[in-house]
Amino acid sequence: MGTLTKNFNWFEVSKIPPEQLPSNVKTGAKKLADKVLQPSRDLLGLAIHCTSWYRDPVHNASVGGASNSEHLYGIAVDIYVDEKSGLELFEFFVKNFGNILGGIGLYYNEEEKGMFIHVDVRPRINNSITGWYRTASGKYVSPGPKMQSIFKKYNCAWVG
Repeated sequence: MGTLTKNFNWFEVSKIPPEQLPSNVKTGAKKLADKVLQPSRDLLGLAIHCTSWYRDPVHNASVGGASNSEHLYGIAVDIYVDEKSGLELFEFFVKNFGNILGGIGLYYNEEEKGMFIHVDVRPRINNSITGWYRTASGKYVSPGPKMQSIFKKYNCAWVG
């Protein structure tokens, strides 16, 4: 059970062997891979690097994850693409998957373009995507003007 999709494997989801993962985590990871990650990889034609996908509760707490993080259920992943800034990825995902995603976050870097993003397939709130920006100090805030303009450009309802 190594291959998850054409370009993603279970080792990217977790270091835990897939047969030892809870069934809801396997279902969530498969949904995220099939509906968002693999289609994204196909559209971009570029490698997508997954830095954090499933986290067990102990690992999630050790990295300062939210107590009910979508990472706990396998439905969230933090990603980057070498050839794209976080803001470029943010726009790509809002444009192409804004109607599927439940959450999207942009994480700070010095150029304020973001170094990576978080995408997830949580249940939507009032058919809106939950969006946020993580500042240099580690504070989570509502999307800034650049992110808001991207949501507006693609007619994507959001909550922050």
